[in-house]
Amino acid sequence: MAKKHIKEKHKNCPFQIIIDTNEQAPWRFTGMSTVKGVPLIVDCVDQWIETGDYSIVGLEDRITIERKSVSDLFGTVGGGRERFCRELDRMRTFEYSAVIVEGGWADIAVGNYENKSELEFLASVINDEFYEDDGSNGISPKSVANSVLSLGMDYPAQWILASSRRHAEVMCFWLLNRFWRKYGDTADGLGNTATGAELPTGRT
Repeated sequence: MAKKHIKEKHKNCPFQIIIDTNEQAPWRFTGMSTVKGVPLIVDCVDQWIETGDYSIVGLEDRITIERKSVSDLFGTVGGGRERFCRELDRMRTFEYSAVIVEGGWADIAVGNYENKSELEFLASVINDEFYEDDGSNGISPKSVANSVLSLGMDYPAQWILASSRRHAEVMCFWLLNRFWRKYGDTADGLGNTATGAELPTGRT
């Protein structure tokens, strides 16, 4: 007699995610699932991290990911730039590092006082039409866009501009999962044989 297939109710994520205790609005990675649609239970550990906001238990010296809301990004480019550059410099020691922004170019361009379309706004960045804030509204969207491009060139951390907060959260989990699948066996011996290592979809 053929065995009846029993659909799994859930899988436990095979690694623990570290969330920096200084995170003001942390991602908790709820609603994640495997490519087969099986819900993932993700265990998060609140722990201080010197560099970045998210990592993996046992691999915290090898991967780090920094979360930025759009408003955080504007503050970082403004008064917090020197401190942020020190953090980016520390990221050089990691095998993989990334900065994930909870918004895209269009979100950065909101408040663009010249009322350019997103494509026109990006074209003005690429064409070097600006470098300084004109003082009309604090730090300008143009200055922020320039900084994202220049910091991505000056430091090895990968910059990812997501379409939304949820998209940014899913991207972060995907990257952590991908890194664990590649190097996780050196952390706890589970390796790729552990269940739950499939690519997550972030379905809600």
